[in-house]
Formats: sequence, structure tokens, C-alpha cells
Amino acid sequence: MAQTTTTTTAPVVDAQFCAPHATAFTVAKAPGSWFRRDLAVTDAGGAAVMRVEFPLSLSFRRRVLLLDAASRRPVVTLRRVPSRIFSATERWEAFRGSSTSPADLLFATVEWPIRWPPSTRATVHVHLAAGGDLGEERNTDFVVTRRGNHTRDYAVCRGSAGGVVVASLSRTIGRFGRFAYAVSVNAGVDHAFILALTMILEESLED
Repeated sequence: MAQTTTTTTAPVVDAQFCAPHATAFTVAKAPGSWFRRDLAVTDAGGAAVMRVEFPLSLSFRRRVLLLDAASRRPVVTLRRVPSRIFSATERWEAFRGSSTSPADLLFATVEWPIRWPPSTRATVHVHLAAGGDLGEERNTDFVVTRRGNHTRDYAVCRGSAGGVVVASLSRTIGRFGRFAYAVSVNAGVDHAFILALTMILEESLED
């Protein structure tokens, strides 16, 4: 569960997603979504708050959309950047709304190094963009790291691994290999940002 202490961070997506209290969400297959990998994000009361969709693409830049559940308005667009030949990293970029313009870049993630099997992957480094500029990505603003070698629990930490935990992710596998996440977000932390990181982690584990 998320810590109950306030760990306010500057909004990454938007201030409207920063609750003054700890929040909890479930990410699971959307009802009626039998032939697509669309997911529903529900709050602790079971109300739908977001939807995750995976648009078909003919390019190598796989995309994931986080939509507002009521309006279906895109909140964040995630795009995987093709790896360079012989590269040991996997990179994702997150953009505001439905944009993929550099001016709307929110953050980028780099998983280093890629390991086999995928279930052993643990650390994702997050670099926030300042006005669409990532600079040289010298500083790691957040990390997503596994809580142990034999667990499906992850922590989102501010700064490097071992820093202040701002959110917790717990992955479960159900019938027919369907996954779900229990996501706990500390007070004052942008939950749209945390949910975007959750989907990047899942896509990394699925590769």
C-alpha cells in the first residue's frame, strides 16, 4: 500500500491528477474487450477513471493511449522508440494528450540493461522533460524498481533507487494469462504519471 504521508511532487501530466490524499487504482482488462488489449482503470470505489487503448500501428513505434474514461479524451500518449542495433536499452516517450510533438514531450523512460527472461527486468529510469527538452538525460528523476528478486511488486521512487517511494505497483496474473495491477499512489503525486509508468512497465515485461 502507498504511504499515507504527503510526498508532493510537481505535476508531470497535470495538477488535476494530484490528489491531496493517497489514492488506489486497479488496471485490468476492460469489460467487453475480448479481441483487443484495451484496459480499464478503476478507483478504489470501482468507478472508471481512465481507459488504456493500444492503437494498431504499421510502424515500429508502438503506441499506448491513456484516455479519460468519461470523455474518451486522450490524457497521455506513450510511444516506444525503436532501439538502435545492438542496443541494450528500451526507450519510451510520453506526450501530453494525443500529441507526439517534441513540444508536448512530458518524459522519457530508459530501461537499462535489458535482461532475459523478461520477468527479471526491474529498473526503469525516468527523465522528465522541461519544455519538451530532455537535455542530455544526465539526471534520473524517478525510477521504477522491483522490490525483490522473487516478487511482482514494484516501487516508484523519486530520484535514484532507494529514494522516497511515491507509488507502489503490484502485478498479478489470472486465468488465460490476463494481468492486472493494483496501483497505490501517495498523496500529492500525479496519478496519471504513475499510471503511464505502469503501462510502460507492463509493455516492457510483455516484450
